[in-house]
Amino acid sequence: MRSTSLTRHHMVRLVIPLLLLLCATLMTVSAQRTTLATHDETAALEVLARLNVWRQSRDLMPLKRNTTLDALAMIQARYVERLRVIPDGPTIHINDRGEGIHSRARYPEINWSDYGRADRIAVGEIASVRTIQGSVNFWMSSTPHHRSVTTPYYREVGIAALPRGDNTYIFIVVLGARPNVLPALLNPVTGKIRLSHDPYPLTDSVVALKQPDQIKLFDAAGRPLHDGWLPWEAEIEVPAGAGDTLYILSGSSTDENLVVMSEIDLIDLYDSIILPGYVPTVTPSPTSTLTPTDTLTPTPAQSPTPTLTPTPTLTPSPTPLPPPELLLLYDDTSLTVHNQSAVKIDMFTLWFVGTRYTLTGAWWGRVLPESQIAGFQPGLCLQAYSAAVTSSLPTVPLECRRLLSVRGNLGARERFWLEGDFEVRYKGDVVATCSQAAGRCEVDLPDLP
Repeated sequence: MRSTSLTRHHMVRLVIPLLLLLCATLMTVSAQRTTLATHDETAALEVLARLNVWRQSRDLMPLKRNTTLDALAMIQARYVERLRVIPDGPTIHINDRGEGIHSRARYPEINWSDYGRADRIAVGEIASVRTIQGSVNFWMSSTPHHRSVTTPYYREVGIAALPRGDNTYIFIVVLGARPNVLPALLNPVTGKIRLSHDPYPLTDSVVALKQPDQIKLFDAAGRPLHDGWLPWEAEIEVPAGAGDTLYILSGSSTDENLVVMSEIDLIDLYDSIILPGYVPTVTPSPTSTLTPTDTLTPTPAQSPTPTLTPTPTLTPSPTPLPPPELLLLYDDTSLTVHNQSAVKIDMFTLWFVGTRYTLTGAWWGRVLPESQIAGFQPGLCLQAYSAAVTSSLPTVPLECRRLLSVRGNLGARERFWLEGDFEVRYKGDVVATCSQAAGRCEVDLPDLP
């Protein structure tokens, strides 16, 4: 009996430490899972370089990084990171609500543009939890991943790379395309500019420029760098006098209204084709946080009850013409762009050209989904000011039904509306000259109703 008691006693002494060790291990694992890994941009760029080489070998367009797709990739990467067991099959693409990439692309904070119908949204996703080269090898050997990477119409990409240790990462890569978005990239090998086209199969539900056959080139101030149209080519020389920023207007000789404006920063490595040996050096920088702006809801004015006075003869009057599409309001602190029309306006086709500085519609697209800039809604406003001059947000004009974005990233000397009269250019043509002293300027866009 004594030996039995001793055996039980020893067993208890052995089991209790093991249980404590197991609990401590589980607590450590749990604590580790609450610590989120920091995105490794260098690893992301190395993956992109290999994907571009892969696509280049198939004579496909290179991929340009897109911050909206980066955010879409990170949403799924953070979900996968929290899983106790990470799947290595199709379920790695599904979140806890059973949503795949197409559903997540429609999140309000993503709002990826479709091709005219909800079921025609051009996004695809590949994933892996391996080393950089191991991931690429896996994607090349996997039929669905291979198909995604070599889809001809993808032109943009977002990548999340979360380190796991031992040179392995959670990689979520989202590839995408949008109608009337044709990225241009500097080829670091040839020194030429690589243009893009859109081979996505279109339907009558959307009007988009598929294959341009002509281009116009403009410098940073919106000045044309040549006369007339030039023939479209897959790669073009950097034109003389381009400076650091080049605007490319792609068009169709059969439809003068079908044009797409692209911007390329010739000194920004992210505007070049990322290839092995040409991967930018990543310098960590603080991440800016966008604070939503309060929505302004004007109070309706009280209207007096009209008194009807009979008139002997009713004289018909001509139907008044709609006002010009844009109203610009500017003062000592800010510039406001108001869409006072009944139609959407593509802000990517607009420049505001001052004597020393040019502001483009694409400037607001750096903090907003591109779809909101390409389809600037009626009644909305955009604002620009200099936070270097004032710490207060500018006043919202009563004309604005809602303020879509207010940016204070202008330097004190970049407030062009204070420097003198300025031009408004639409698709490269001057459509208005605005007086500095007037404080307001209406702009008619010729091809809009």
